[in-house]
Formats: sequence, structure tokens, C-alpha cells
Amino acid sequence: MSDPANYWFQATDSYFIGKSLRFRGNQHLGPTRGGGSGDRNGHTLSFWFKSQKNNPYGNYFFGKWRDQGWRINNDPSNTVFQAINTDRGETASGTYPAGQWFHVFLTTNTLNNGQVWINGVQNNGTWKTPGNNFADEFYIGWEGYSNEGRLHALMADVHFIDRASGGSTSVTYSDFGERNAAGVWVPKKAVVPDYGRNGFHLDFSDPTNIGADRSGKGNNVSANGFQLTNPSGSDYDWINDGPS
Repeated sequence: MSDPANYWFQATDSYFIGKSLRFRGNQHLGPTRGGGSGDRNGHTLSFWFKSQKNNPYGNYFFGKWRDQGWRINNDPSNTVFQAINTDRGETASGTYPAGQWFHVFLTTNTLNNGQVWINGVQNNGTWKTPGNNFADEFYIGWEGYSNEGRLHALMADVHFIDRASGGSTSVTYSDFGERNAAGVWVPKKAVVPDYGRNGFHLDFSDPTNIGADRSGKGNNVSANGFQLTNPSGSDYDWINDGPS
């Protein structure tokens, strides 16, 4: 068992995250638990990411099927965060430099109203909800269709709140982050009353059980392709790098 003090503790003005899970283009988590009464308009996601490498097909954080999900497209200097789906096209807004940590909070309300906050600032682009029915199973780090769209990034502190199936509707971006004395957006320990039927919280705190759900719902996800057994290897995917 890993030592929790190595990567998680309550600091004076932040929730310290010093570890992350690395996606190198051939790994993914999931599928997640499916079923229930939810739909594409009733979910909330919060996570931290640090882009590592460009993928010409897009780096998918969350995907359901071909060309459906939330992804980033990045060139060597910038990252563009996108909602993508086949029936309504893709919508992009904002550039975020690669190699830096960013917090994303997104919530879907209607077919054409996906609200997104990046590092505590609302992105005012025209966001459309992806074509995913998030009541169904989905993947983290893969679009779920082919080897295109594989994620090249670090991820940390992933929350999925299934609002359409009983998940809390009152949580907002400020439950997951805050500004420290220097004005930098830093992690905050969120208290989510209910994650909903299919909801989960992945803190990546234990490499021997990397997909463990810490929400209390028991919605663990399987880990596929990660190297988590040899810490001395260059391909070890439990990384000493985090948004804190």
C-alpha cells in the first residue's frame, strides 16, 4: 500500500496533489458503469490535466464512440479544448499552453449549452454538448472506437457527477479549486453530497488499485495498458507531477 502522505494532504489554502496518472497514447480507463436514467445533458465533470504530446486526431479525455466526447487538440505551443460529436459538429474555444496544469470544470444542461470553466474562469465560447449519453458506459483517455484519439496527457483528481441519476446539482467550479495568496488557481478538496448512480471520483492515490472509486458509490473502473508495477522503469505511469 502506498503512503497517502506522499501525495495528498490538506494544506493551508489548497488540497495538495503531487501525483498523476500518465496516458501515453496506448492506455485507457473504463468502460465506466452504464445504465440508469441519465442522458447527455445531465452530467458534471471536474479534472486536472497537463498535455504531453500532440495527436492529430485529438486527445480524448472522455469518449463514448467515434468522434463523440470531450477532447483537446494541441499543436506544439497551444491546446484547444473541444466538445466533439458527429451530429452537431465540433465546437472549440480557447487556447491553453501545453506542458502546464489546467483544471477543467464542465457541466451540461441542454443540447446546446455546455458550460466550461478553465482554472476558475468561465470560457465564453459557444459550447455544444457532446453526442454522448453519459448514462451509458464511456472511456477515459480514449474515444472508444479505434486507436485514433488516444490521450497523451497527465490526469489527476477526476470527478464524474451523474446529475440525471441522483447526483448533486449544486456543485460548482469553486468546490474543486480556489485562488491561493498569489492568485494561482490551486486544487481544493471537494465535498460532493452525492455522485449519482454512475458517478465516481478517481484520485489515483494507489498504483495497485489505480481505478478505485473514492466517491462511495463503488463504481471502480478498469485500467488498461498502464505500467504500474515497476517504479524504476521509464514507462512507469504513476508520475511525480501534479497540479500542486
